[in-house]
Amino acid sequence: MSSFSNKVFLRKKLLSERKAYSPQRRVRESLAMFRRFVQYGFWHSGDRVHLFSSISTLGEPDTYPLFILFWSLGCPTFSSYLDEKQNMISIRCLARTSFHIGNMGIPVPKHYLAVQDSVEFDLILVPLLGFNAQGHRIGYGKGYYDKFLSQHSESLRIGLCLHPHIIPFRAHHDDIPLHLVITPQKTHHFI
Repeated sequence: MSSFSNKVFLRKKLLSERKAYSPQRRVRESLAMFRRFVQYGFWHSGDRVHLFSSISTLGEPDTYPLFILFWSLGCPTFSSYLDEKQNMISIRCLARTSFHIGNMGIPVPKHYLAVQDSVEFDLILVPLLGFNAQGHRIGYGKGYYDKFLSQHSESLRIGLCLHPHIIPFRAHHDDIPLHLVITPQKTHHFI
């Protein structure tokens, strides 16, 4: 089986498993990841943070508590959305804003500032379905985050993953490895 077909199979399997989580399990495991993230203290006050907005229909971990944490620490907090041409666009989320569902079901803050220039982020948190022993992620297969991460090579790259175990698969040459993956049970360190 090629690395591409292996990732396609794993993506479908992991997404199906994650969607089957009960809402209570998703909340419980999201809270465990939040506590683990806070325990390690990967940030400094004022850091520029890019954080994904959770897509609940895909069973992603709830990241809203992280938005609140970063806003309370005075960290400029950014997220992203897909424009009409399917380009991932960064936006600065204004403190304590609420979100509405945008393109492709991605939550978009109601109050934000458009980012004109390329912002250098200190910390980038990304969603993933699974990961291997080298810190490569299995995402949704569109390559949005790999392209985005390749433009921010100096940033600390952290994945938030509900699946707790390392999964063997070969990465594609364009895949960008993460520095850390936080699961509800453990923090995995890579590069």
